[in-house]
Amino acid sequence: MSGYAISQTIEEKLEASQKILARLSSANKGDPEGEASEVYNYMIGWMSNVNHSPTIVATCLNLAEECIEVMLHGKDEAEKSGSQTTLGLEAAEALALRRPDDLCGPWERVVWDVVTLISEWDPESDGHLDLTEELVDWVLFVLNSPKACPNAHLRLEMIRFIETLPKNKLSDPKLGSRTAQGLINAGGKIEMHMLVPRGDRVSLALPLLNIIQHLKKYGHLQMHAMIALEQLKELQPGAEVRFLANVATLAGKLSIHVVERYKQGGWTDAMAIMMFGRCISVLEIVAGDSPFLPITQMPGMCQMVSSSLITIIDSMLSLSDLCTNRQDSVKILLLDLDVIFRHLIAIKKVFQEDHNVKILEFQVKLNEYNLSLVSMPEPIPENEIKDCPTEFLDAVTQSIMKAPVRLVGSGEKIDESTLLQLLLEESPKDPFTRSALNRNTFLQLPALKLKIQEWISNQ
Repeated sequence: MSGYAISQTIEEKLEASQKILARLSSANKGDPEGEASEVYNYMIGWMSNVNHSPTIVATCLNLAEECIEVMLHGKDEAEKSGSQTTLGLEAAEALALRRPDDLCGPWERVVWDVVTLISEWDPESDGHLDLTEELVDWVLFVLNSPKACPNAHLRLEMIRFIETLPKNKLSDPKLGSRTAQGLINAGGKIEMHMLVPRGDRVSLALPLLNIIQHLKKYGHLQMHAMIALEQLKELQPGAEVRFLANVATLAGKLSIHVVERYKQGGWTDAMAIMMFGRCISVLEIVAGDSPFLPITQMPGMCQMVSSSLITIIDSMLSLSDLCTNRQDSVKILLLDLDVIFRHLIAIKKVFQEDHNVKILEFQVKLNEYNLSLVSMPEPIPENEIKDCPTEFLDAVTQSIMKAPVRLVGSGEKIDESTLLQLLLEESPKDPFTRSALNRNTFLQLPALKLKIQEWISNQ
């Protein structure tokens, strides 16, 4: 190969490159003459040309990846993965210099391709990377720019780049605060499929958990914890509360998914144990040794956290084969859950009042499997449970209210925990009248709250 004709258009050059790679691939002998390497270098150069359209850039990126397959024919997967990461970083650098301000349509596809190329890089085993300031700045721009990048999932994928940085980089106040802000803002849109391995695609779970751990370590989440607390006190959920509520709920949903995949035969014992561990790690973002822990005592959040915790335990204990065959591994998971229960001692009554039947069931199953969950609250004996006055019951859930509010439109009384769930919906509405629900359409009822507290204390 001696290059391309000057008279050729970029489209013609790309077509010629495709033919070269097709010939080399069909020969199935690698690239003894170095043609693929030459094509690769052209692709990198053209990809970096600011005058080329996103379609041209995407084609260059795909052809460069084909070059890697030819050049590393017969090599191990680790070497290919390293070369793909290098290509992904080259492409990301090109995007950082170009800085397209509308990451929709064709440009969105390019960014997805770039993220996919670096997704298999594991900083713990493959090493941390020193990214250029321009690239880090572009990554933070995308993470924090819903206007430029409306796809919250794609914004969250940017944390893969941040995870590759040396561990102490997040101690930098600017980098740490911008990472935390972007993660919180997009975190309300985290979906379960992002946390689950799918085919050959590495899930977002470990990068997410690792980044949150480092943000916590360097104090970048403290401000957001205080903001969330104020939002809950004012019953005006913002990005912080939406993030925490989503995370708390996802932990329970993920455990149900583990049971489904295990029973279908899609996951082995080892995979199920690993994924239950992931459920617990996700819940620990809110309910572990976290700056967000005080939030778990607030109406709404305490119910979400306790419900997810109960769901995780229920899911684990529903798999009798797993609890029997992998008892030692299950014991380790239960120790982690014990720690969470100790952190949540302040909301012990919520567990007893809302989940008494489940706690009784768990005691039976734990004894059956010769397992223990020491810090789980004791159930309330059935003979001590008394009928609650109707005026103390939530009109939606029929549970005892702890912090009652009255909906102005319908006049119905519900608990703040139910109200928070309603306010977190995309378009909050009074469930009885379907009228809009906002800060001006409900009233807190402190006198009724005192009456309920007196009744509970006398039980």
